[in-house]
Amino acid sequence: MVGSVGSNRDPGNNPCFENGFTWSTSGQIEFLPNIHTVSACIELCFEADNCNGYTWHGKFDQKLENVCVLFETLIDEHECSDCISGQFQE
Repeated sequence: MVGSVGSNRDPGNNPCFENGFTWSTSGQIEFLPNIHTVSACIELCFEADNCNGYTWHGKFDQKLENVCVLFETLIDEHECSDCISGQFQE
C-alpha cells in the first residue's frame, strides 16, 4: 500500500510509510539524487515498470540528503538512519 502521492501528511503518522529500514542494494534499480519529497519518490517508483519498493532519504540525512532509491527486489531488510521506505502490495 502507498500513501496518496499529493498528500502533505507527516509520513511518521501514515501507516503506509515505515521509518528506519531499507533493503539490500543488490535489489536496487535506481539511485536518484535531488528528490525533495517522499511523495516524489513514491511517484517515481509507481511510474517505473519494475519498482516494488522505495527508500527516501530526506533533508534529515546528511549523507544521503534528498535521495530516492528504487528497488525491484526487496531482500535483506535492514535498518537505516533517517529514512522512509514503502512497498507496493498487490
